[in-house]
Amino acid sequence: MKNAGLLAALFALALLIGLGPACDGEKAQAIDGYVALVPRSLGSGQQATVSLSLFHGEKLAAGEATLALVSQGQTVLETSARIPGKGSIQFEVPQLPEGDYELQLRGAGFEDKAKIRIQDNSLIFLETDRPIYKPGQTVHVRVITLDPELKPVQGGVTVEVMDAKGIKVFKKDLDTDDYGTATLDLPISTEPNLGVWKVAAVAGERGTEVDVRIEEYVLPKYEVKVELPKEWFLVNEPIAGKVTAEYSYGKPVKGELEIKASRYVGQWEEFASFTGQIDGEGEFQLPATGYVAGVPEARGMGNVTLEATVREPATGYEQKTTRLLTVSTSPVSIQIIPESSVFRPTLPFGLLFVTETP
Repeated sequence: MKNAGLLAALFALALLIGLGPACDGEKAQAIDGYVALVPRSLGSGQQATVSLSLFHGEKLAAGEATLALVSQGQTVLETSARIPGKGSIQFEVPQLPEGDYELQLRGAGFEDKAKIRIQDNSLIFLETDRPIYKPGQTVHVRVITLDPELKPVQGGVTVEVMDAKGIKVFKKDLDTDDYGTATLDLPISTEPNLGVWKVAAVAGERGTEVDVRIEEYVLPKYEVKVELPKEWFLVNEPIAGKVTAEYSYGKPVKGELEIKASRYVGQWEEFASFTGQIDGEGEFQLPATGYVAGVPEARGMGNVTLEATVREPATGYEQKTTRLLTVSTSPVSIQIIPESSVFRPTLPFGLLFVTETP
């Protein structure tokens, strides 16, 4: 059966009942049994299929079958199909509210019903134009609603916002357009509760949320960069490079430079440090790592972090930056990838050799 909204996780009801007559072409046959496979849940607005087999004794028999969806005594869908012994009834579920419905199946001499559930399997995506805002700025929010096949869906969505203390400060009902999109603007007061705010979008029983930070953000006075001749070093090779520091208006920073080097050995540990003066830029050299633990993220090689701090002596203001390096035991990494995990004598066997730098 085909139903994109159920992701192959559908349960089925098998109904076997013998009743009444049926016709196959010009020759009438008595249907004394049938099997219907009905999903326990259907997606609102999605394609669905009910498989049906009609029997006369141990042989298949043809006949007409009618399927209907009923809610509180009202028929919301009815469709029919000719079943040539084995077949299916395909139909599109209307846009219905989530809940329990009755599915009725009847034909020439047989009739039965089963309880099913209609679910809204559409998706909601929620995003803001940035992760951090300052008091007095405006949060731009966009909501996108899609069906399980990632096609736009029109519908109603409610957007709510709670501040850092859990107080609901905003709520608005929106309707998505033909592209499944709706937008809104949320002005922030000049004296909000600082911290993590939650923006939530809810449609029926579905919902999603994103976190944004509201905080007093001050641009750093100057920028610190670590410049290295390469992104990796051998385990027995000293780590050398330079640090640059420049004010936002372009003037070089004069002050103190401090570098702390940490290696990963199951946990991060500091193994070397460097202190010196900087006048816009300053060179440094650290001893070789010596030993480091391999990690899967670095393809079995190790990691070292350099934390560089530039401090103004007069004000005590400091700015930091961190750099992650790869540490290897060899300048070349070699991998051998076989085309199969087994091979047979006298038959060709292929291997792929991959060589790369760390």
